[in-house]
Amino acid sequence: MQFSSVPLPKQEQLSPSIRATLAQLPSLDIFLMLANVPASFHPYLQLVKSLYNEGKFNPRLRQIAILRQAHLLQSLYEWHQQVFLSKANGVKDQEIKVIGSESPVVSL
Repeated sequence: MQFSSVPLPKQEQLSPSIRATLAQLPSLDIFLMLANVPASFHPYLQLVKSLYNEGKFNPRLRQIAILRQAHLLQSLYEWHQQVFLSKANGVKDQEIKVIGSESPVVSL
């Protein structure tokens, strides 16, 4: 798999509002990458917050779906980040193994 790189902005290139928000988030490149699009940065974070914290999705099933799409799209970064969150939401190691296989996932 070949990866292309999205340049990450330097702190001095960011607005004070985006810098303040980034200071409150986990230090993940995904957030800094999203800061490349200032008009979408805060709305995107609101969407993520609503899905993770305020949504009515079953957290375990949400994580299974996210892991499966990360696997199918061969998104190694997404897979790596979501395994930790999946375990924290009750997805077992054996289930993660099945989700990351080439076999259809029919029931967990």
